[in-house]
Amino acid sequence: RLDAATGASVWDFLLADDPMDSAATGAAGPPVLDTTLIYPFAAGALPSGDLVLAAVGDGEQFVRRFEPGGAVRWTTAVEDQFALRDLAVGPDESLVVVGTLFSDVGPHGFLRALSGAGELTWSAGFAPGDPRDGVSLIGAAFGPDFLVVAGQDFRDPSGDGTGWIRR
Repeated sequence: RLDAATGASVWDFLLADDPMDSAATGAAGPPVLDTTLIYPFAAGALPSGDLVLAAVGDGEQFVRRFEPGGAVRWTTAVEDQFALRDLAVGPDESLVVVGTLFSDVGPHGFLRALSGAGELTWSAGFAPGDPRDGVSLIGAAFGPDFLVVAGQDFRDPSGDGTGWIRR
């Protein structure tokens, strides 16, 4: 957690216990926040001061909400076959995660909207065979009364992807 005005570290935690870190420095280092949270993909801060992370740990993908002091408030699983790419925080503490399913026939984008309590409120995606098949979702952001999603379209026969942003 950084001070927004100065960029100085207010507190930090290791996301997973890494014996290499302590062995290399000879110091204990910051406290370990969570031994299962290994590969974070995106992070966000909620108006309440809570933090959220989209991550992979112990072979599972999930979104996890932490209290300002680091305690876990909740964890919500995301389907394993998807690759998480981004997380957006809404003004009402709602969340949207976006990502891509890579299958034998190409990428397929997905969105999952969660309430501030971690409950699924809606989902959307482009399944194999869908006319939008070949679309990868890589980013999302909330505006005052809308959601913006960015992605890449790989349907061009040349194999080149075309980037896009949609409101």
